[in-house]
Amino acid sequence: AGLATALNVFIGYEKAASVVKESQRTGKSIKETALEKGVMTEAGWRKLMKPKNITAPSDLKGLIRKGSPKK
Repeated sequence: AGLATALNVFIGYEKAASVVKESQRTGKSIKETALEKGVMTEAGWRKLMKPKNITAPSDLKGLIRKGSPKK
């Protein structure tokens, strides 16, 4: 569920919840599910999942403004 919190900033609560629920239902990874559903790009996923971006205080919304993976 920790990834859902990070995804929420990028794709919104409803899409993040949908991705997590489908991931749990299908047994696929959250990344695989998000990419298949088209709610994030591979580039957006890589940017979000940089350890610096998800472990230290940072402006995740600023990442969005610099190249949004949001659709």
